[in-house]
Amino acid sequence: MWGAAEDRAFAGARARVAALPPVQQPVYGDALALIEAGARRVHGYLAQREAEVARSADSVLAPIGKAAYAFFYLRQM
Repeated sequence: MWGAAEDRAFAGARARVAALPPVQQPVYGDALALIEAGARRVHGYLAQREAEVARSADSVLAPIGKAAYAFFYLRQM
């Protein structure tokens, strides 16, 4: 059940995202929005999964995602 404690937790998390460098804020903000939507059960399962896939693609195409791409995949080898 969603309550005041969850509201405070997400307000704190949003403040931490806002304090990040501007290039990181969209990716972290999207991740936080997905967590919140899932916790609040805003969408059905399939709609939530579609949002996750779309936001995942956005993060890969974002400048920060492109910069991390080579490091991430080389590290996995």
